[in-house]
Amino acid sequence: MSITTETAAEANEQTAKSLDRIAGAVQETGYLVGGRFSAADLTAASLRFLPSFPSQLPFSMPFQASDAMDHWKSRWGGHPAVRWMEGIYATHR
Repeated sequence: MSITTETAAEANEQTAKSLDRIAGAVQETGYLVGGRFSAADLTAASLRFLPSFPSQLPFSMPFQASDAMDHWKSRWGGHPAVRWMEGIYATHR
C-alpha cells in the first residue's frame, strides 16, 4: 500500500477536509441536499463511515478492531460530520 509518514499525513489531511466539508454542508438543515434525507446523505454516510463504525451498521465487522483502528475511531469520533453520520444511520437505517 506504500504507506509512509508522508502519505499517512496526506490521508489524514484529506479525511479532515472531507469531514469538514460534510459538517459544513449539513449545518443548516441536517441534510446535504434539499432539507431531507436523500441519496446524497446515504452516499456520504456510507463512504465515510469508517471513522465511526456506528453501532447501527447493518453488518458486523469480520475482524476484531486493532489498536490502530481504535486510534482512528478516537481521533475522528468527536468530529461533527462523524456524529452526523451516526445520526443518519440511527434515523434512516
